[in-house]
Amino acid sequence: MPSLSEDAIRAIVSTLEMLVTRVSILETDNSKLHIEVENLRDEVRMRGDAGQPASNQGAGNFVASHLQPRSSSLQQGTDHSERPSIPSKEQCALCRSESHSMSGHLKASKGQINACILCNRTNHYVDTCDKFKAMTMSEQMDLLVASRANMPAVKTSVPWHELLWHYLQSNESKGQDAKIPDVFPWSESFAIERAFEDHGKAILALQAKYDQAGNKDPLPVDPDTSSMEAIFQNFWAPKGYIWPESLAQASR
Repeated sequence: MPSLSEDAIRAIVSTLEMLVTRVSILETDNSKLHIEVENLRDEVRMRGDAGQPASNQGAGNFVASHLQPRSSSLQQGTDHSERPSIPSKEQCALCRSESHSMSGHLKASKGQINACILCNRTNHYVDTCDKFKAMTMSEQMDLLVASRANMPAVKTSVPWHELLWHYLQSNESKGQDAKIPDVFPWSESFAIERAFEDHGKAILALQAKYDQAGNKDPLPVDPDTSSMEAIFQNFWAPKGYIWPESLAQASR
């Protein structure tokens, strides 16, 4: 089967989006259709300015690389930040709202924010960005975990809860001045439930409350990520991960 051109994909996305607006996304089949629209939209976005195929490669080894001494120079990669940005700095690149930035966007139909919140761009993931690669593990955890408290997670090639475990096993998480997150992002399933609740009206109302409040007080807590113990039970233990060494030391 021949591959579709970018124009053809855009036409398909446009047609499907019009269909989705005319059906109830709470119905199982329609929810799946809506998610497929999101998949196609991401494929178009991630082709980038040069029309390159979408790719999430290049970040799979950054966890292991951070376990080694950090270099002062940037890791090799494309400098996405130098590309012209389509949305203005005041707009959320996901919805074009001027009431919040991309980092404050709450609707995640596929459970995560599939974009770079550092560049406000949708043509690459955050962990492929040179700005992200230049950060220490502690800074990355602040961006991906602490700052995402009670919000959808940002998509990375390695899930945030696995990155958190590796961080807590590293030397960077040990010592008196080490930063240990105590608030966490929503799980994918929780974010999807919020996105589709009440035909998508609930998340829009929550977004309005959040934008107006200017803080996270209106945002619900996901029971599956409400504490480090919950994360261990729901994400680490099923993969055979032990309780992190830095947490064990802190409890002594």
